[in-house]
Amino acid sequence: MAIAFFYRELTTLLDRDSLLKHRFIQIRKKRVASIRRFFIALIEHDVLVLPDEDDALESLLRIAWIVTEHWMSSIAIEDKVIDATTMQDGFRLTLQVFMPLLSEHARKDVPESFRVFRVDSEAG
Repeated sequence: MAIAFFYRELTTLLDRDSLLKHRFIQIRKKRVASIRRFFIALIEHDVLVLPDEDDALESLLRIAWIVTEHWMSSIAIEDKVIDATTMQDGFRLTLQVFMPLLSEHARKDVPESFRVFRVDSEAG
């Protein structure tokens, strides 16, 4: 799997290729800015409730980024198949980061959010 190779060798690749490193950092900055805007919208719509700390949003961004960027590499190392079940496991893992920060009304919708991983044979 090409993605697993890339992330497994990321540090070495970036250390050896300054242009790749520059491009990777620029793309990552744009993506993080997009996710920041998304999180701010979740806060404004009372879905996320962050602690009253100056760095709460930046900390959440970093934690969420690390978990979501590297969980698939972890799965690949274990030679697991990426399918609906492993995607649901990744969602569950990511959700653990967010659960303490979800508003009460948002928590009520969490069980319904798992429907996205149902395969056609389970939907009926």
